[in-house]
Amino acid sequence: MSNQREFRDCSILCFTETWLCGSATYGLIDVDGFPLVRADMGIRSAHRVLLAACSEYFRGMFCSGMRESRQDQVELRALEGAGFGELLSCCYTGQLCLGWDSVFEKASTALQLQLRPALPLCLHFLRSHLDARSCLDVAAFAEAYGIHDLQEEADDFLLSRFQEVAVTPKFLDLPVDRVLAVLGSDALCTPSELTVFRAAVAWLQADPARLARAAEVMAAVRFPLMTFREFREVRAVELQIEVGGASGSEGVELYGASFSRFGFASSDSREVCRVRCPRQTLVLVGGDWLDPDSGQRRPSRQLWFAHALRNHIGLVKDVEWRLLGEMPDPPRFRHGLGVLGGQLYVFGGCHFYAKSDTLKSAYRYNPVQDRWQRLADMQENRSNFSLVEREGRFYAIGGDRDINNNMDSVACYCPNTDCWR
Repeated sequence: MSNQREFRDCSILCFTETWLCGSATYGLIDVDGFPLVRADMGIRSAHRVLLAACSEYFRGMFCSGMRESRQDQVELRALEGAGFGELLSCCYTGQLCLGWDSVFEKASTALQLQLRPALPLCLHFLRSHLDARSCLDVAAFAEAYGIHDLQEEADDFLLSRFQEVAVTPKFLDLPVDRVLAVLGSDALCTPSELTVFRAAVAWLQADPARLARAAEVMAAVRFPLMTFREFREVRAVELQIEVGGASGSEGVELYGASFSRFGFASSDSREVCRVRCPRQTLVLVGGDWLDPDSGQRRPSRQLWFAHALRNHIGLVKDVEWRLLGEMPDPPRFRHGLGVLGGQLYVFGGCHFYAKSDTLKSAYRYNPVQDRWQRLADMQENRSNFSLVEREGRFYAIGGDRDINNNMDSVACYCPNTDCWR
């Protein structure tokens, strides 16, 4: 096993280092109050040099002139004894029996004693056995002991498997600050915002005292991302809220605000709402639209994303579109559009319908930060062209210089250097 090989190499290195140091005696030492280290041989002792080699805690004890370095028996009163004998055995064998009933206690002791052989085995177990029922405990443990990489892995698991985690009893025990951080995260991966709403309702109803925080928790739910069918369930939920002796009135205010955010307040209200980061979706950028009042076509700056597909006639799907935001001036159509590294690139196009209205400006949009960045202009004004991404570069092929003149040139853009050639 790779873990056993790593333990062997680490043990040899640590043992040799301590041996060459020469400050630890080579005799046995009794560790008072704990199970046998080698029960098969009837020995209730451990070797000083091995303990010093495997643990910074014992190295400081035996190699720094402390009183324990001259004693035949050492009492470790600060430790709770459960599992300690197995941790000492691990220093000899490189093996450790782990399960969810004991891994946190053994990992805590291994951290306290800085046991090199046992700690990697405990952390490997926590990483390899992450699931919906354990990830919250692992994240809390890692945060308490400052193990940042493990905490990041557990948090990533929570966000990516939120639908499974949200129905576990552990989720209902989370403090309000943790719930707000999870529900408000842009990296929360969920098939529907209705899943987030259901999790928020379940958490609030788990403890009547939490209803005072209902408005704050519901503010983390992105109601504009719901379909109309999903929002019917939101309206059907009767969540009684009592704050300051008022019964029901706060609930009306809460859901009134939700209805307003969803678009019921006025027919022309269009709230921009951030899409959660992991989601892949179809995005419309700019273009031109037909003004129903004047019957004329007008260029647009708006970005729309396909929020849901609904059954229509036969194999045809009806798309529910939601407003994402707006690109910088000017509005444009017939432009080139590409995606690289999760960011949106917009090149060229036209800002109106006259002969001289062709553009050469370029922009990059970061959806995570909701930020537009101006890029280097194209070498020529270009519209109605093909844009291809290959090996991290964009190629603008052909197109129109203006209404009456086509192009046969190809331009290459490198995002790393922000240069055209």
